[in-house]
Amino acid sequence: QGVSIVGTGLSPGQSSSYTGFDFTNTWSFPPGQNSTPVLRRFQRDAYVFADDVSKTYDGQVLSNPSATVVGADVSGTTSYAGSYQGAVNVGTYSITPQGLSFPTNVNDPDSYQHYGTIYYVPSTLTITKAPLTVTASNVSKTYDGLTWAGLPSAIYTGLVGGDSAASLSGSLSVSGAAGAVNAGTYTLTPGGLSSGNYDISFANGI
Repeated sequence: QGVSIVGTGLSPGQSSSYTGFDFTNTWSFPPGQNSTPVLRRFQRDAYVFADDVSKTYDGQVLSNPSATVVGADVSGTTSYAGSYQGAVNVGTYSITPQGLSFPTNVNDPDSYQHYGTIYYVPSTLTITKAPLTVTASNVSKTYDGLTWAGLPSAIYTGLVGGDSAASLSGSLSVSGAAGAVNAGTYTLTPGGLSSGNYDISFANGI
């Protein structure tokens, strides 16, 4: 009757051929080689958590994602993939870290055996709407017996990232003075605009 290797449940014959080795839970090949497995319990894993990012729409791409490493030491510079690349509009986008490896100790050729797996945990970039106030421009005129027929205009406060009024959807409308002829003060109320990137508030003019 064969003698099992302590803690593995394997016979000496199995240990030489690796037949029956449980590479899911018990054994692992160290990073960079696949000739000699080691027990997972002696290895240290590393977890790389991309940091969540939340920002208000500014018309700019996210240029500096970051990550937090927990567990074993790693080397290299973290790079990132995901739908966040090039994303500027309001929405939710993925950030996936990558590109790290375990360090090699030149004074300890077997140091690689102490390392297990690097797990990369993605995160989310969330871009929310920026506030924008559209205020109807004030208008004044001297009584002339004619209704005011000027084009609607407004002041835009809060546009970012090189946006202009043309970046908004719809057409500006101003109501409240239709048919006004006589001297007096009339409230001008703007409207007609919308945007996926701005939370628009409308303010009256006179």
